[in-house]
Amino acid sequence: MQSSSFSKQMAYDISHSSLIDEFKKATLQLRLHQLDDKPLNILFAGPQGVGKTSTIKALFGEALVPAVTSESEIQRYEAGNLTVWDYPGHNGNAEHDRQLDMQIGATLSEQDAEGNPLVDMVVVVMDAAQQNLNEATA
Repeated sequence: MQSSSFSKQMAYDISHSSLIDEFKKATLQLRLHQLDDKPLNILFAGPQGVGKTSTIKALFGEALVPAVTSESEIQRYEAGNLTVWDYPGHNGNAEHDRQLDMQIGATLSEQDAEGNPLVDMVVVVMDAAQQNLNEATA
């Protein structure tokens, strides 16, 4: 996959959207062009079994390929300049959950070669059936 195909798809979707006025389309297109060659790291987090991996597949399709992973349960996928981190979520085991929290904290603390945060965006996937946020994260 070419490194810019994700941004090209985004540009195509923006230009063909009937929900965005022409000025906003132009502004978004310019910003996408500026970001085209820059890496984008997205971390997906949330409770176990809420559909993080399914959300990733729905957003990016088969474009992402698994990257080399460590012995942890964290999955990392790549497509050109796009890296997606898929965290497994808490499973109720105190030790597992504590280790996972430490891994997420370490990942969010990492910096790139220029001193910028490694992770650009965190997407929290929640169970829509839960009536409040506290229940969904338990």
